[in-house]
Amino acid sequence: MDIVTDEDKEVVWENFTKQKDGKEIPPFEYGIITRDGRRIETIITTKLIKYEGEPAILGIVTDITERKLEEELIKEKEEQLWLTINSLPDAIHVVDKNLNITMVNDRFKRWNRELGLNGEPEGKSIFDTFSFLESKVREEYEEVMKRRESLETFEKTKVQYRTIYTQTIKIPIIEKDDVSGVITVIRDITKLKKDEMEIRESAERFRVLTEQNIMGMMILQDGRVKYASSAVAEMSELPIDEIVNLTQEEIFNFIRPDDVDFVKDQAHKKQSGIVDGIVTDYKCHITLRSGKEKVLRLYSKTIQYEGRPADFILLNDITKYD
Repeated sequence: MDIVTDEDKEVVWENFTKQKDGKEIPPFEYGIITRDGRRIETIITTKLIKYEGEPAILGIVTDITERKLEEELIKEKEEQLWLTINSLPDAIHVVDKNLNITMVNDRFKRWNRELGLNGEPEGKSIFDTFSFLESKVREEYEEVMKRRESLETFEKTKVQYRTIYTQTIKIPIIEKDDVSGVITVIRDITKLKKDEMEIRESAERFRVLTEQNIMGMMILQDGRVKYASSAVAEMSELPIDEIVNLTQEEIFNFIRPDDVDFVKDQAHKKQSGIVDGIVTDYKCHITLRSGKEKVLRLYSKTIQYEGRPADFILLNDITKYD
């Protein structure tokens, strides 16, 4: 028992006691400490046997340290993805083939409460959650799954004496050459209806994002790139491996001189968790190594990444629209 990690000693002893009493137990995991102080994750499979005429326990111990590390890496990536989804300003939900809601983000939950819709939406049909939806919505989902293409729509809906205007994007989830569900992104544009120019701008921005798939995501922390999506690589014409090894100062070298001071100031404030003077939506001009110039629209905010402030950035290439 000396080599068993402190947090696992109780379960190991409990299982050993059960087997001494003649009970078979399923395989279980526990950690051990080697002589040189390294921690190894293991799984043990046991069976009660007779050895030299006496009851005995046959145990096969397998080192699963590498597998556990891979599981932790996958979990971390899933947490990063969830962090990204919850940082977005739009309400997002995912439905399966039967139009049952399987996942929602924080904004979606808040939006439901703001509209006076109670209860947990996950596991319910979208039409049970939103009883006011018209039959054409079902047809839209069927079209997205059949054509395997994104669909953008604008809606005017009356919800409990309130009229809301929304912009909705339905994106098919394709797995193993089959549509397994649909991601729905809903933006409340009720306030924007007062200004038609802003609505057209918003519609164009979403059209670019959905039809051309050029939205990039980055996380900056401590002056370094902690995460960058493949779309960032496409925008910058740099490989991901190089991007994630860039320092913040090296990134600033791509930004046009008349924009760089402002971008530096915003990056510093957001990575420091400073609230005053924050701008979440702005444009900047960059010059690539090839000499090509681009205009990017940035949506950025401070988030907590690995327990500390970081700058979460969504990038949109709007060169042809600027």
